Amino acid sequence: ESDEAFIESFRNARRQATGPQVRALASTVDNWKMLLPDEVALRAEVLHQLSLRHSMPRNRVQSIADAFGVGSAAFDAEFLRVVGEPVASAFAAPMGWFAWWGSGRKKA
Repeated sequence: ESDEAFIESFRNARRQATGPQVRALASTVDNWKMLLPDEVALRAEVLHQLSLRHSMPRNRVQSIADAFGVGSAAFDAEFLRVVGEPVASAFAAPMGWFAWWGSGRKKA
């Protein structure tokens, strides 16, 4: 049994890991927001990097925006300074509920 488990561990290591879905990030924001840096410039860069990896419709990720401080004059100005674009560029166009619900489903 231990030999089979050892071989299975190699099979699992080769599998592509899927990243977290934006829906999962939005629903668990209270669990990870304390990990965000206190420095506003770093928070702005983290949001920018997150936006490069995930499509975040603003109307569906308000909890993420709030965790970063989007909407405060200090954060918005720092995002513009660090990234060179307004903070609105981090968010995708609004998405309807049914499209949002379907966005986290696995595709066959």
